[in-house]
Amino acid sequence: MKFYNFNFSDVDWGPDIADDDYELENYFVEFPGYQDVLNGTYRYIIGRKGTGKSAMLQRIKILANNADSNIFCSSISLKNFPINEFRNMGDSKYRDKSKYVSAWKFLMLVEISKLIVMDNSIEDYAIKNELKKFLDINFPNGIGMVETISTIKEHSNKISVFSNWISGDLEDRKSQEYISTVHFKYASDSLEKILYSIKSSSKYYILADDLDEGYNDNDSNLKLIILALLRSNEELARFFNNSRINCFPIVALRSDIFDSLSDNDLNKLDDFILRLNWTVDPNGYQSIKRVIESRIKYSFKCKYPKEPVNIKLLWNNVFNEKSAPNGLWKYIMIHTFDRPRDIIKIMKYCRKANIHIADLGLKNVKAIEPDYSGWLYREFRDEVQSFLPCWKSVLNCLTEISYGKEKIDRLYSVLSKNIEIQSWLTENKATVSSIVQILFNYSVIGCINENGRWIFKYKDPDLELMPSYNYYCIHYGFCDKLRIVNSYRDLALNELSNSGN
Repeated sequence: MKFYNFNFSDVDWGPDIADDDYELENYFVEFPGYQDVLNGTYRYIIGRKGTGKSAMLQRIKILANNADSNIFCSSISLKNFPINEFRNMGDSKYRDKSKYVSAWKFLMLVEISKLIVMDNSIEDYAIKNELKKFLDINFPNGIGMVETISTIKEHSNKISVFSNWISGDLEDRKSQEYISTVHFKYASDSLEKILYSIKSSSKYYILADDLDEGYNDNDSNLKLIILALLRSNEELARFFNNSRINCFPIVALRSDIFDSLSDNDLNKLDDFILRLNWTVDPNGYQSIKRVIESRIKYSFKCKYPKEPVNIKLLWNNVFNEKSAPNGLWKYIMIHTFDRPRDIIKIMKYCRKANIHIADLGLKNVKAIEPDYSGWLYREFRDEVQSFLPCWKSVLNCLTEISYGKEKIDRLYSVLSKNIEIQSWLTENKATVSSIVQILFNYSVIGCINENGRWIFKYKDPDLELMPSYNYYCIHYGFCDKLRIVNSYRDLALNELSNSGN
């Protein structure tokens, strides 16, 4: 590739989050397993905030929006979700997740029915018309799930169905002239029978996301609602796997929330779970570097649509790797949790502060570290506040100590003396070790093992905090916000660079 006038300032880094990003198809990077999500092999996408769960679902939405697409999708979210009204749909006979399984299944079957009615490729007009009449009678004007729940509440959990649905003789079309009122859960079996009789080559996706909205770790009822969604998702996936239509219910959920759930059935989902864990290995298929390369390629093609792409040359146009002792990319990644959102945010801060620079260098990155550190601090807040309301006092204790590498006993001592923390511990019958465990689980701190190796959980979710680890170390990205002494930063950079972190 000959030299082109293309550099860091020409790259469009896109929005912070994937929701409603309809340019995503131009720079979407397939995480290994994405195709298995599309074909229904994986139906649970689990990962930390910012790892790309919503991007996968957004990609499916984009595919469904193509004019000639045979893909249809409907979204489920807890944003603006009428939790109290939904709770009224629960079956009072149960106290566990079974209380809400019937409610979720009915709501999901209604959403699938809407997709079937929209599909012009289905030739069985009698069945489509039957579904359409059912939807028009109960949920007119194409209302969404929130309105569906409200409508069910207004009618005391009753809906209108055709008499042949009650009799079980679905071939008796004349019975459709007669309407009966039944509890919504009794209509689910009939909806399943109708959907089971349909044959279609199209693909239908029910996408559940934003399930952390309003999440509170102490809200046991909300946990039951999420567990019930997982159970309903599993039952419907198995049902449609034996049907003649390709319907794939998919749930995206934060790993910290998923791992905090307690239920005997969760381990049964393991074969169907895709966990998003990126790597910094520039040559790995799960390499987060591919996310940056993809946006560089897209921006280059926008400027030079007819020219071939040589990503190595373009990378050197954009990044001054030699400006950092161990390479600029490695220096940048030490600030992150190996998540796409983290690295994109750093790029956007650099772009905002250095609009006209040619290639990004170490000096430019260092200049925005305070802004990025504050952002990472807020990201942690958004993740942890439902688990640890006294999170700010906890982080203030790290600032009080100020040394990024310190004996863990010192951390225990400072935490135990904080009044707000003690109040939370007493109220929740917890110990200081549970707070240290949370800090470790979210990788705000790592630990140093007997061999002197620095260990962070985001590098390996299976790592555990061991009593034999006498020292903790603070994640480099928090150093500015937590006002950690400069001497630690040089130590951390050297250690993390040499260890591959």
